[in-house]
Amino acid sequence: MRTAIAQVQLTGGVLTTAAIAPHLTHRVLIERINIPTITADLTEFKSILLNLRHPGGRRKRENREFSASLLSQLKSLELFQLSYQQDDVYLFTRLDQP
Repeated sequence: MRTAIAQVQLTGGVLTTAAIAPHLTHRVLIERINIPTITADLTEFKSILLNLRHPGGRRKRENREFSASLLSQLKSLELFQLSYQQDDVYLFTRLDQP
């Protein structure tokens, strides 16, 4: 987890879970994944950091299922690139547009 957090850029917004957000406090914009009412436009984030093994929150099962669904969605989007993956921790970085 520490390795993934270290790779999150200081500029640009970050979408992550409530458990991870306190470790990213020096970023410009941090939005926590709020299940089940996430309405975030993914294009506003430079980084998306997920921990499927430890999703945090009170509703861990629901959070884990949602995170897995978001992971699947991110893998299919050409706008984001998987830049780190280890031990169920995934960091996606938005590709800069020409």
